[in-house]
Amino acid sequence: MPSPTAWNGPGPSGPSPAGVAGLVHDRIVMLAGSYERAADELLALAAELPAAEAPEWKGPAARAYRVRLDALTADLRSVAHGYHQAAAELRAGAAGLAAQIGAVEQFLDLGALGRSVVGVLAQTGLSAPTHVPAGSFG
Repeated sequence: MPSPTAWNGPGPSGPSPAGVAGLVHDRIVMLAGSYERAADELLALAAELPAAEAPEWKGPAARAYRVRLDALTADLRSVAHGYHQAAAELRAGAAGLAAQIGAVEQFLDLGALGRSVVGVLAQTGLSAPTHVPAGSFG
């Protein structure tokens, strides 16, 4: 636990949390874009597969081939749907991360008021309020 005087010193050196958050956000959004592009490619492939049907084929082998072709097409569409979902979740996660970092920065931007509150709490022996992330209650 940092000492109460740690709040009175200058800010930390190194990249700002906002700068790091921006880079992380951009990387997550780029990853989401990769998932979107992969999903689009899979859907394009699934759309082309029916053209691979050979109408001149007859008999049990032809039926087995068509069943497998239909299953492969359905699998590709299912995976593409999962990739689209993953991309949406990544984008939502990036937005949530940005909001959390913004909240922390807002707290840190309280400046002298924030340092005074923490200093008073430290002098009285009370602990500073903590934020517990949602869903972390065991």
